[in-house]
Amino acid sequence: MSAPVPTPFPPRGERGYDADAVERFPWPVIAGYDDVHRWMDAGQAVHAAWQLRDVWESLIKFFAGLAVADHLASAPADDPRTSPLLADLLSDGGLSVGSWVTVMERVLKAGPLPSARLPALAPLLYPRGKPSLLVKMFVGDETAFVRWRNECFGHGVFRKDHSYYIEKATHWLGRLHDA
Repeated sequence: MSAPVPTPFPPRGERGYDADAVERFPWPVIAGYDDVHRWMDAGQAVHAAWQLRDVWESLIKFFAGLAVADHLASAPADDPRTSPLLADLLSDGGLSVGSWVTVMERVLKAGPLPSARLPALAPLLYPRGKPSLLVKMFVGDETAFVRWRNECFGHGVFRKDHSYYIEKATHWLGRLHDA
């Protein structure tokens, strides 16, 4: 029997595996979560970082999709948010990851509509009209996901130093668990 391949990541049990989330969260949110751990188990830092990018983007787009669907299903025809929302959704270039957060803010910041089907979504993401800690993880400042994603992947900058990907994969897995 051959010895296990050394990996720069701690063993799965030490880096945390959120089995409860895997059991309870909707599939689009956790679809790539097992793959993150599989890449870490194999010591593939770049693959793990890319997979974490996918999981974070799925989380953002899942919340945004819920917010948009709820708004379009429950907003009165004259709601002033609807026309700019549709313009965002139908823009020629499509939506960037940061734009998905903007769309969420557009429809949730003022609170849930009286006929909202998901009335807890606005207080979860924009309590009292302010971005929650979760939203701040998405776009809050220079340490937020979208900024890292754009700097690391969005502009085609590949780092030759794999320690960067080890550090960032470990960091963003921890932030995902916080989220």
